[in-house]
Amino acid sequence: MRKHPHLLLIFLLSLCIAGATQPACAADSITFKKWQLQQFPNDEHPLLRLVCESDSQESPGALILVRYSGECSNPVFFCYIDTPHKCIKETSWVQGVMRVDEKSKHTFSYRYGPPKEKDGSIKDNGVALLFIKDIENVQALIDEIRTGTNLRLKCTVGQTDSIPRFSSAGFAEALAKQSELCQTLPVAAKKPAKDAQSSDKKQKEGGFGTGFFVNAQGYVITNFHVVDAGKKISCEYQSTKYDAKVIRVDPNNDLALLKLEIAPKEVLTFRGGKSVRTGEDVVVLGFPYYGMVSTHPNITTGLVSSPVGLGDDSRWLQTTAPVQPGNSGGPMLDSSGHVVGVVVARLNAMAVAKATGDIPQNINFAIRTPLVKSFLEINEIEFQTEESAETMKVADIGEKAMPGVVLVIAQP
Repeated sequence: MRKHPHLLLIFLLSLCIAGATQPACAADSITFKKWQLQQFPNDEHPLLRLVCESDSQESPGALILVRYSGECSNPVFFCYIDTPHKCIKETSWVQGVMRVDEKSKHTFSYRYGPPKEKDGSIKDNGVALLFIKDIENVQALIDEIRTGTNLRLKCTVGQTDSIPRFSSAGFAEALAKQSELCQTLPVAAKKPAKDAQSSDKKQKEGGFGTGFFVNAQGYVITNFHVVDAGKKISCEYQSTKYDAKVIRVDPNNDLALLKLEIAPKEVLTFRGGKSVRTGEDVVVLGFPYYGMVSTHPNITTGLVSSPVGLGDDSRWLQTTAPVQPGNSGGPMLDSSGHVVGVVVARLNAMAVAKATGDIPQNINFAIRTPLVKSFLEINEIEFQTEESAETMKVADIGEKAMPGVVLVIAQP
């Protein structure tokens, strides 16, 4: 999850905390029993949010799930908590817990502060606004809310524990509608920078990347920057080249969904249950320097060295597994052969060397699977998830997963 400190957003959220009582919200609201879908025509960043009020009289408040246009596969949680403390000061990040029914606990980081007016002044109304990030296994949490009875959230505001309870009734319907509508929202029109304008005029030079099958219908996940490098996309699979149709792209999270008219010999499975941890062994499959070194897929190994990417970006994982040009879009697998990330980039060694005088080693990144799963769900693409229990040898992981990997070719 990422931070969204924009004051106008906070002001709008505080205005509409009671539901659709304000005209600004009521005009674009759809009620799904307990959950309500609201749309805000924010000029800077159009958004949709789902709101549910707490069932706990002793812990009143509201839970909010926001999707921003252009970032539909990256839902953001906020929460309001009514508190007797009239003067609330902003805090540093601390840990809270969410739990659906009696299922596993999902920890998260949060900080809180009072809502603010348009001019940035504090609105002391006894309501604390919680900013939530780094939810443990957020996709599993969303799945549990869909099928569960209620969600409990535990946090501490002003030295007082608050445990609001939110009904799951109507959540599945509202979430599906929110995902559908988010794709139709216009992304805020911003004047492109000169660099962006000049890059748009550049000739697409083409290139190579990696992708992998997510189901038996021939759907493939890869990176957006791989397909954006060319005008026509094709894939080579089992020594045969196929035309690939670009179904959907998510430039903000560097993801692309392709469709091949073939039935793959193998489909890769995403890891379910516990999130991947720092220190876990991982295996990366791909086509590095395709045509220069080899035309066959390559296996490299390493471990998860950090749970976040550059600038503490929680969308990414950092790994020591070597990544080269051509690996982009390939799967990063755990010791059970399940996908825990999509390879996206490696640190620019020359740029770092110029800035620090030292050449970095083995600093590479992958997109976390919750983002990938959300991207697939939004586009109604089936995929497989399985908890990781078995520990396999690297050779066995490669032998099993290679038939599910494809070379992605972007032609200029």
